[in-house]
Amino acid sequence: ASLDEAIDIQADVFMNPLFDRDEIGREKQVVIQEMRRKLDQPHAFAREKLFELAFERHRMRRWRIGTEQGILPLTREDIVGFYERNYAPTNAIVAVSGSFDPDRAMGAIEKHYGAMPRRDVLRDAGPGEPAQSRPKMARLTGDLSQVIVKMGFHTVDVLHDDHAALACLNILLGKGRSSRLYKSIKEEKQLAHGIGTSQFGFQDVGFFTVEAEVKPEEISKVAEEIWVELDRLMKDPPTAEEMAKIHAIVESNF
Repeated sequence: ASLDEAIDIQADVFMNPLFDRDEIGREKQVVIQEMRRKLDQPHAFAREKLFELAFERHRMRRWRIGTEQGILPLTREDIVGFYERNYAPTNAIVAVSGSFDPDRAMGAIEKHYGAMPRRDVLRDAGPGEPAQSRPKMARLTGDLSQVIVKMGFHTVDVLHDDHAALACLNILLGKGRSSRLYKSIKEEKQLAHGIGTSQFGFQDVGFFTVEAEVKPEEISKVAEEIWVELDRLMKDPPTAEEMAKIHAIVESNF
């Protein structure tokens, strides 16, 4: 009974949203406050600026949460239009997890979602990203006690054969105290307060970042040492011990 009730409530929210005008007005202010908080987070701000620099046309260059100028003018009609264009059975997945009877769950889903009208969803692929052939750099100044260095590299989409190798590289270089960048630049040379990497893989683009917190006088040295570690990959590939650790972390995360 509780599963049927939960699916009933969820389906009602999904299929019959009210989009109350007053509620929308209040929620816009909540989103704007979240956006302003992000402006005060140096790492988040720097990452957005890195994406803006790295991508010339792709939507990755846009501020993730939006801008105040873009949020404030939104009307109820805009939101209803977005809902009607995108919220359709062909564009939705209902997921159920836990201990339950699959036949009962499927029956409840068909019962409560079955009346939703089927319609095609027209996707906007957005602008593609031209090939990058030269390095780019930007330096931003602000009232910060530490310097943040972020480097990024265009890589491959999430379905590319190399995406899995990049996931392993991400762990090898920048995940945890045993990673190469951490051991070399933070522990051995003590040039950074913290250092790590991130991998982003999407349907059409990929991006790999190296991110560090450093002393102002060590910016050039840290950047140089990052390149040294990247170059070392060519001459010093992962050992059997490193690969075993990578596989264990991948399995644990999964």
